[in-house]
Amino acid sequence: METLDFAIIGAGMAGASVAWQLAGQASVLLLERESQPGYHTTGRSAALFLETYGTPQIRALTRASRAFLDQPPPGFADSPLLSPRGVLYIAGPDQMDLLDATWQELHTHSPSLQRLGPAELVERAPCLRLEALGGGLAESGAADIDVHGLHQGYLRGLRQRG
Repeated sequence: METLDFAIIGAGMAGASVAWQLAGQASVLLLERESQPGYHTTGRSAALFLETYGTPQIRALTRASRAFLDQPPPGFADSPLLSPRGVLYIAGPDQMDLLDATWQELHTHSPSLQRLGPAELVERAPCLRLEALGGGLAESGAADIDVHGLHQGYLRGLRQRG
């Protein structure tokens, strides 16, 4: 009977990434019930990298993952894992208190976040009506995540690590 250090159930993004990390130091078995890894969840995940999303703990984890996603290890991915995509947060005149609170909470931790006035919002998104705007925020560091490429990188790396 063979002994292993870890058995991970589920080969979606979470299982594959944990298995990849552990495989560098331990023996790992990654189990998947479906016909292919990530069948149910990975392909349907929200694939937007936002430093402003979630609780403070989630935002800290997101910021900590940026370096890996920007520059994965050699051979991990065939193409970039992140593609730039700016994001706008838009507030009407009656929502400025909420926008102010959001800005206060996020701007010190998200260096790419910028405060915008109504005219600047219309410059970036001409479909907006100037008279309906109070202000907004732009997160220029937001990016699309190549979820498939990331998932495949973990699976390929796991196989390479044995």
